[in-house]
Amino acid sequence: KPTNKTPPASPTINAVTNDNVINASESSTGIIVTGTNEANSTTTLNGHAVSQYDATNWYYLLSSAEIAALGQGQTTLTAISKDAAGNISIGSKTILIDTVTTAMVNTIAGDDVINATERDASITITGSNESGATVTVNNQAATVTGTTWSYTLSSAAIKAMNQGNNTLTIKATDPVGNSTTTTKTIQVDTQAGIQPPIVTGK
Repeated sequence: KPTNKTPPASPTINAVTNDNVINASESSTGIIVTGTNEANSTTTLNGHAVSQYDATNWYYLLSSAEIAALGQGQTTLTAISKDAAGNISIGSKTILIDTVTTAMVNTIAGDDVINATERDASITITGSNESGATVTVNNQAATVTGTTWSYTLSSAAIKAMNQGNNTLTIKATDPVGNSTTTTKTIQVDTQAGIQPPIVTGK
């Protein structure tokens, strides 16, 4: 009896998300991966059995936990189809998992304290970011150059702050939509201390 040694048609994996990049928002809900297969073959994705829309189209929910287990950076999804005779064929898709971004802010005015002289001259705040990210400081756009950012805190803005502790909120959003927020507490001390009266003897 002749033996079928012809493998099935290679399974395909369609684009994963619109750009083959999974960001934090997409990872949090999981991703439905889809593809095609030869009729009457069984298909797995990364070792997991897929479900079939119909005889030649399959889908698989790649869960948040599975995405996290794949790690950051480029990774390969592998689909394997097997026919009734046990012949197999393989298809793959390279995707990028990018679910994190970073932003840092440097010490402000040398000691995170703004005095009257510094207030009058304005203060430049600086920090670092992922390449291609946008950065805001208290919802105002910072200037980004490569992996560094800067923002001028004007004299008027400082005058509008309270004496004592104030919080700056820095938000960075990377090119694939991941965002992170960090805060910096600064102290505004622009008023001279009030000296107690000198008490003299009668």
